[in-house]
Amino acid sequence: TLYAGWSELPVYTVTFRPGNGDDNIVRTVYGGEYVEPAESPKWTGYVFTGWFNNEAADGGIAPATETFDFDTPITGDLNLDAGWADAVTVTFSDYDNRETIYSTATIEKGGHATQPADPEKTGHTFRGWYSGSDEVFNFEETTISEDTTIYAAWSVNSYTVTFNMGQSVKTHELSYGQTVTAPSDETIAQYTPEGKRFVGWDSAVPETMPAEDLTFTALWEMVWTVTFNSNGGSAVDPQTVVAGEMATKPADPAKDNYIFSGWYLPDATGAFDFSTPITEDITLTAHWTPMYYVLTGVEKVAGDFESYYELSW
Repeated sequence: TLYAGWSELPVYTVTFRPGNGDDNIVRTVYGGEYVEPAESPKWTGYVFTGWFNNEAADGGIAPATETFDFDTPITGDLNLDAGWADAVTVTFSDYDNRETIYSTATIEKGGHATQPADPEKTGHTFRGWYSGSDEVFNFEETTISEDTTIYAAWSVNSYTVTFNMGQSVKTHELSYGQTVTAPSDETIAQYTPEGKRFVGWDSAVPETMPAEDLTFTALWEMVWTVTFNSNGGSAVDPQTVVAGEMATKPADPAKDNYIFSGWYLPDATGAFDFSTPITEDITLTAHWTPMYYVLTGVEKVAGDFESYYELSW
């Protein structure tokens, strides 16, 4: 009969000493196993450079120059000291708007900054990271020994805006943020189809160019002209009326010795009804009734005639 033999594994203590005033972190590990690294500590004005086995370096006389290899089996009690270096802050900002901060990084003084991911900015194309002297920043060769700001530089994008007026299509190239100007009233009138009226664009025209191409199509509506023939009376302006809508009854015209009696369509027996929808060009003619003067009284007084007249019509 064979019996299994057992021996108890030794237990060792691994102490992480941050050195920044925080409490030590103590972990126990069975002999021959591995220890997980403690969370990186923080210390204002310094950057954490790793955990070091200073006691094993040169007999504990000088600090270790290489960080502890956590793939090393633990064979005894172990003290690991946090390594620290003077820190500088690298700020990644916007070249055009210096108040815009994309990110910051704390790095070891005299070290190299890590190039961040390219930022994004509406209506712009990223050109690269620049120093304050308008030179492209070299992340591989430039060492940083003081707080530094690196700027994102941009090119403004251009987009097209098109105004489609049927008979004419106007296209312009504008930079992002540039003022958008729609065709003038004179230009629109030049290309307005006969018998129609411009009522606007199919969508709102923005004040400034957005980060996309735009196309606007003119909207027209059928209109009819109502002409007023005052037939010798005072002039009345014509009206342009949207198809299916109603004309507005104008103020009555005036004509000496006549009374205005209404507006009439040709060959109509009655005055035009202004609640009638307009479906074609029409002409309304003023009808007039002549004024009549009548002598209404003569009176004899003391043998003489005293006349008085009352005029009516």
